[in-house]
Amino acid sequence: MVKGLRIFGVVAVLSTMPMLLATNLSSAGTIVGLALMPIPFTPNGDGNRDTLHIKFQTAETGEFLIRIFNVVGEEVITLATSQTTSTSQSWDITWDGKDGLGRDAPSAVYFVLVDFNGTRQIAKAVLRR
Repeated sequence: MVKGLRIFGVVAVLSTMPMLLATNLSSAGTIVGLALMPIPFTPNGDGNRDTLHIKFQTAETGEFLIRIFNVVGEEVITLATSQTTSTSQSWDITWDGKDGLGRDAPSAVYFVLVDFNGTRQIAKAVLRR
């Protein structure tokens, strides 16, 4: 569980939202247009919908961190940590459906947390095997 992140409160809110919306949990940095595609994703090796694309833009320089959590708040994997070098950058980070040890994550709902300069946005992803 991320300290200070109310993941269960967010779960209740996101369950009624369209799949590409994200919830902003604070306002120190700027994350623009967080979108997850495709929903659901199906990492089964058939070449169709095998990876989840996490797309967003940053509007200033700084550091970001992307982590995936399961529905009970356990971290599944840290996907990326990076330092932005320009004031406006577009990002497309992918998740192959594996956990931090390289094992297949089970079919489930997951939460993608993007943290940029203290701003946290979270969006829901669905993995089907």
